[in-house]
Amino acid sequence: MQTKEKYVVKLFRKDGVDFDCLISENFTECEAFWKELHSTWVKCHNDKEVFILKSPIMTAFEPGLISEISLIPYKDDIPTVDDNNPYKTNMRNNGLENTLRGVGRLF
Repeated sequence: MQTKEKYVVKLFRKDGVDFDCLISENFTECEAFWKELHSTWVKCHNDKEVFILKSPIMTAFEPGLISEISLIPYKDDIPTVDDNNPYKTNMRNNGLENTLRGVGRLF
């Protein structure tokens, strides 16, 4: 079974608060949204106006906070820890304190 590629329009802020503005399998839809978002950002930056983001959340902030607006492939797979991990098994069976006993000083 072949899965469709997903794309994300991502807004990166200089303070590390990044937003996934649109996630879609339709590249053309993402490209149109990226163009609209980018042109709004440029206009706000040039006119010294507040940048208003209406999707996926409502927020407004200084346009100088934006470092990049990108259209990139979306990765929704989250890596999982192998069930054969001995530390995970020991912690599940004995608890954190007993797992770390003798490792060093606990805070």
